[in-house]
Amino acid sequence: MSINIPSKWNDRITEAVQSAGYAMAMESMDYQPLLIEERSNAAAVYIRGRGGLLERFKMRATAYLNDYTIDSLKWITDILKQEHVPIARFGDTMFGADDPSGLEAFGADVVKRYSFVTDLTLDEDAWLAGMNKNLRRDYRKSLRSDVRVHEILTAEDVKNYFDLSNVTTQRVRKEKYYTQYPLEFFQAIAAMKSSDQAFMLLAKTGEEGNEDVLAGGIFVMNGKKALYYHGCSTRDRKHMPKQAPTLLLFNALVHAKARGCTHFDWGGVDPNASKEDSVYRIYRYKKRWGGEPVEFYTGEYTVSEPVVWLQEKILIPAYSKWSVMKQARRN
Repeated sequence: MSINIPSKWNDRITEAVQSAGYAMAMESMDYQPLLIEERSNAAAVYIRGRGGLLERFKMRATAYLNDYTIDSLKWITDILKQEHVPIARFGDTMFGADDPSGLEAFGADVVKRYSFVTDLTLDEDAWLAGMNKNLRRDYRKSLRSDVRVHEILTAEDVKNYFDLSNVTTQRVRKEKYYTQYPLEFFQAIAAMKSSDQAFMLLAKTGEEGNEDVLAGGIFVMNGKKALYYHGCSTRDRKHMPKQAPTLLLFNALVHAKARGCTHFDWGGVDPNASKEDSVYRIYRYKKRWGGEPVEFYTGEYTVSEPVVWLQEKILIPAYSKWSVMKQARRN
């Protein structure tokens, strides 16, 4: 596949997930990116399920728009009809509309989402003061350890991130489904540094040449906002007391501020999740950083009801059953 990138595209968008660099990352995940514009609006649409005999029954799309007005949503939906995509999602668990009115008026199924945002115009002492006291203690403990945090600038460190991400994915998959990213995805994200739309951090310990990689993080940026997009970490007991993820994330605040960002978004959380669910543990951890709670909205819209019924009642359950059987054979 090849991506058609409109002229001066990155100057027109409002979120990093609309950028040309991110589109290349999504292409490595077998999505077909569409970067499209109409007058003052711009949208990135990522279509999954292209190819094969069941193409029209498999395809789904996620769209990120500059604004989520009725006219904008109709514009995107008309394009998806031409592409024979049966279902569209507007936004995701990290990005969406500040105001739900356009999504509601259009007839989308609207979901209220949540996040926390740290004010980067404050100084480091203010960040520390806003943190949960136990997290503040963990951060100070990390400063006394031999952990070092640095920005990923080499192909070797991108590979180190990829390896640690795979370890994390296998651990999480023991509880629930979790996306496994290919190396090419992280290579494309690392390349977004050149347009100042992402940075990646690693936390390491040990002597150079014989280091252990303890934690990693991806942070995407557009305008004055940075967002915590992805993280990975070891659960090696000998390294857990060093609090490497805490040190890495505090460094992320510092890095984002140094790049001119005024706000740091911790990524989507779900305060309504079951307390036994790992999603709730993520919510509780991010809350400890003391950011201001914010709400945003996403929507799902059915373009072709018969096809969506077939997806949800037959294809998706069959695929899920096949995935479980495949994983069981591997184990």
